[in-house]
Amino acid sequence: MKKLLSILMVLSIVACSSTQNQPPLWLSQPAKAYPDSQYLAAVGQGRDIEQAKQIALANLARIFSVSITEEQIDKSHFSTEQGKTNNEVTRFISAKANQQLKGAVIKETYQEPQGQSYAVAVMEKLPAAKVFRESIRQLDRKVSGNLSYAKNEAPNFFKALKALEQAHIAQQQRENDNRSLVLVAKKGIMSQTTSADIENLIKTSLATISFKISSDDSFLRKQLSASAATLGVKLSQTSPIVLQGKVEQQPVLSQGGWFWLRGNIHISVSDGENTTQQLLFPFKISAQQESMLTPRLEKHIANNLEAYIIKTIFKE
Repeated sequence: MKKLLSILMVLSIVACSSTQNQPPLWLSQPAKAYPDSQYLAAVGQGRDIEQAKQIALANLARIFSVSITEEQIDKSHFSTEQGKTNNEVTRFISAKANQQLKGAVIKETYQEPQGQSYAVAVMEKLPAAKVFRESIRQLDRKVSGNLSYAKNEAPNFFKALKALEQAHIAQQQRENDNRSLVLVAKKGIMSQTTSADIENLIKTSLATISFKISSDDSFLRKQLSASAATLGVKLSQTSPIVLQGKVEQQPVLSQGGWFWLRGNIHISVSDGENTTQQLLFPFKISAQQESMLTPRLEKHIANNLEAYIIKTIFKE
């Protein structure tokens, strides 16, 4: 009898151990453990539980990253090549995806007896949809307010363009939230405008103004004219709006077989009514031959001047 009881106890312990070590349903079929009708779920795998949790959240973020368009256009896109801003776009998408994860939680974890750790990150769709809808309503009010201010109240073209830029940023956020809303609720909220519409409005506004170019540096003066034209801005020597540039150079430094040239590029835009926007852009140029410093500085100016002008115009 005692032998029989011992055998039963061993079998019971083995059975319990087997059940405990069996991988949970969510590991192989997360949609069954957390139905798509109610949840967004993503599984993460790592060397320990903490890493698995972080990877699970990252995988959930990727769901939102897919819903966020990669055609994000910031103020430097209006004139520069799209490839130059890929890093900014990637950071923007990552930040927005992480922002959408505010309602996500790690629901369960699992650790193999001698192996990897796992975690499942879950977001309830209903509460998430409520958050996205409220955010969209707030952003709609912000877009409408900025567009109205730019059209009817802005005291000068700097303020008007800045308001349009703020409207553009808010509309991009609104479109991202609407894509996320569709992801969790299958249906979004229609918008009266688009970020592309506002971008075109900014381009049109730039095309209605004209600049007078001013610089003592002949190369910089030529580049200012070319950059302004690329932006769609007309050039006129009688315009009250003056685009001015200046290059300030420090003495050339020789160190370790290299020549170094440091300094600042000053850009200012004034509207003839005591309103001036100005910014300073530091530079550091190096070359193994001193004679190459000037050509490299000119190349640096040519590659960056359009973005510098835009940043100056849209300065806070």
